[in-house]
Amino acid sequence: MYFLISCLPVKIVFSDSYFLVFSSKLLPMSSANEIQAKGTVVEVMKGGAYRVQLPNGHRCIARASGELRLSFIRLSLGDQVHLEFNPYDLSRARIVLPA
Repeated sequence: MYFLISCLPVKIVFSDSYFLVFSSKLLPMSSANEIQAKGTVVEVMKGGAYRVQLPNGHRCIARASGELRLSFIRLSLGDQVHLEFNPYDLSRARIVLPA
């Protein structure tokens, strides 16, 4: 997740023409804002998404993080996973590690 600091104009040159675009100077937000939890995979959905149920009964849609996708780690029904939630949307999460 990123936090927008400022917009700076940048000139991009392609052969004889150039375009003036506004690039954003982005800084990563602190990971202290993330809510961590453990859950169980209840449903495998298409598109690399999973429905995960937390111990308190809350269900959310979770996607595998880049590290899991690059390692080709597959998750199936009943797998225990570690999740990270964004405090602004608790219905979606990121799967960080298989437990």
